[in-house]
Amino acid sequence: MLRAAVDDVQLRVALQQRATTRYVALYPLPESSWDEARAVVSFVVNSVSRSAQIVRPRVVPGSGGGLLRLDIERLAPDAAEARRWLNVWERMVADDPYFHLKTEVLDPANGRRRVVLTDGGWVDLAMAARLRHWTGSRGAVVRADWFVAQATVPPLYYEFAGVPKRKADWLEQLGVDAVAIKRLGANRGANLFRSGVTDKPRRLSRWNSLLGAIWNTYDTAGGDATKDVFRNPTFTVRFDAGEHIATRANGLLEYALFDSKGIRQDAVPPEIAIDDTVSPPVPLVPMLSCVRCHGVGDEDGLRSFTDDQSRLLASGRVALLVDDRQRLTALELFYGRQARLQRELERDRDDYRHAVGAATGGMSPSDVARELAAMYETYVVGGVKPAQAARELGLSVAQFRRAMSGSVDPIVLALVEGLSVQRDQWEASFAEAALRAAAAEAEKDEHP
Repeated sequence: MLRAAVDDVQLRVALQQRATTRYVALYPLPESSWDEARAVVSFVVNSVSRSAQIVRPRVVPGSGGGLLRLDIERLAPDAAEARRWLNVWERMVADDPYFHLKTEVLDPANGRRRVVLTDGGWVDLAMAARLRHWTGSRGAVVRADWFVAQATVPPLYYEFAGVPKRKADWLEQLGVDAVAIKRLGANRGANLFRSGVTDKPRRLSRWNSLLGAIWNTYDTAGGDATKDVFRNPTFTVRFDAGEHIATRANGLLEYALFDSKGIRQDAVPPEIAIDDTVSPPVPLVPMLSCVRCHGVGDEDGLRSFTDDQSRLLASGRVALLVDDRQRLTALELFYGRQARLQRELERDRDDYRHAVGAATGGMSPSDVARELAAMYETYVVGGVKPAQAARELGLSVAQFRRAMSGSVDPIVLALVEGLSVQRDQWEASFAEAALRAAAAEAEKDEHP
């Protein structure tokens, strides 16, 4: 794949665009899944892009369909954003275990030891050096499954997507004037007795940004009557955290979690909600959990809901008691336009459905959510079996066992014995296995 990338960047990429060119390789995945993998990579890349256009990665000629080129310049609205995105890429590849290794060196300037990143001895070092020269990147090529696993969860999801650490800055970035929205009565919402996500009472609202809709939730850990949205429907209720889904410039969705003080969170507090789309349940994180949860059935990125507050008000048994006429009117408008809110929900779903189709070559939101979840689960949770380890090294299982026979690494030996190991164990042992595979290949060339 390094050779294909070097040939591509030298022969087909303009000189001024080489520094903003990166590659994603599909070789660790079964070839039968490459069509779906290309769609998932495109979906993820465009989901963290700040460009207003959908830019699908290009298949590199001569790679057999297994190498994708990313044009970062087209995935960013300006040069500053492209530089920011590339800086995040460099921080990501600093932890790549498949093309690189970290080693400790003695700094002659100060006599201190420091850790440096270097090309793994199992790759074609000459090709790696040429690719680094042309792109300026320490790691211009990454694995597709590893990239997806990194870019769809915090902290790298937030970093790639450019989600600020404070909610106020996030809203400003989206072009939201919260004061004007409230003054104009442009926010609509609902109160739910039991959310399908938190299994607790929840308030949600829909705002408009310059780019499209923002759906906000206001959640509590439960058990505190003073935080119950039905006992306090007038927005004076305190909440513990919020989940937010905003339309990006290209029509895809951006996900953010903030606590009650407007500080960004990496995961929903477990006492509020967990991601139970997998077993056993795991922390609920953006973007992965959101795509999994909101991609089921025909919900197309946004989950259905029933406004229990409006049903109560319509019964005539419950009324909004407010001593200020303007506040009462605002509350009546917020809760009283459910038909319009449901129409807006369907329009937002339709917009997202079209954006997903453009990013994936025709996939539906539920299809891409399923494929993304499968790629992540296979890579992170599914464990590494001998056949998978051999594929990642470009060997058959028999070749893998022969090449690894002299190893003393317990993880490598477990695979030789036919056992399955955890992904992080394999990552820690990959350099050992890759060097042995390269040595076996070199010996075969010397003694065919």
